[in-house]
Amino acid sequence: MENGDLHDHLHRRSSSSPLTVSWKMRIDVLLGVSRAIEHLHCHAMPRVIHRDIKSSNILLDSSWVPRLSDFGLSVAWNEDDTHAVVGTFGYLDPEYFQTGRLKPASDVYSLGVLMLEVLTGNQAMVKPQLDMVCFALPIIESGDLGELLDKRPAPEPTPRQLQALEYVAQTAARCVQMEGKDRPAISEVAASLETALELMCSHDSSVDAVLSTRPRMWDIFGRYRKIPGGV
Repeated sequence: MENGDLHDHLHRRSSSSPLTVSWKMRIDVLLGVSRAIEHLHCHAMPRVIHRDIKSSNILLDSSWVPRLSDFGLSVAWNEDDTHAVVGTFGYLDPEYFQTGRLKPASDVYSLGVLMLEVLTGNQAMVKPQLDMVCFALPIIESGDLGELLDKRPAPEPTPRQLQALEYVAQTAARCVQMEGKDRPAISEVAASLETALELMCSHDSSVDAVLSTRPRMWDIFGRYRKIPGGV
């Protein structure tokens, strides 16, 4: 693809890359990836689990539209099947790793890691003995989002940007829960990312009317969470 892969823009490209310096583009890419996974899980016949959602498998065309690639590990889903555990360390669903039971929630977990990678600018393995989930979840739970965020897009995000990024962070935190039953369905993830993108693009209070039609944001403990600005 003309613009390479997401991993390259997050971790190897110079700061001149438009995706590196734009929160809007980053959320737009995440939304596109979530819609691709939603198609696989909900509309493909038979339903498909990708099994290797990661930033290097997100390719970007000449218009910066994301393309989910590399279906070499993908399988048609049958909930009664067990599978040899494959995937990429750092993105791999811990429940699938322990049980061999593959579910759509396994892709949701990997997408959650990808969302955290986009927010932080760090790789899925932040350090050799520290993965992204262990690094990011305590910071999200503490409510100190500024400590988590990559500084390249905006050293001081605007209040509206912070609203959008908080939405993404809380959605990601739900996606990376240890048990698949506690994770949202991919359709809910896509709806949350759409809301986050609308927040990021908004320059007036009319976004509040849009949000009233969207699913509420719940924190990782299942409680309704007001994000900054009262939305």
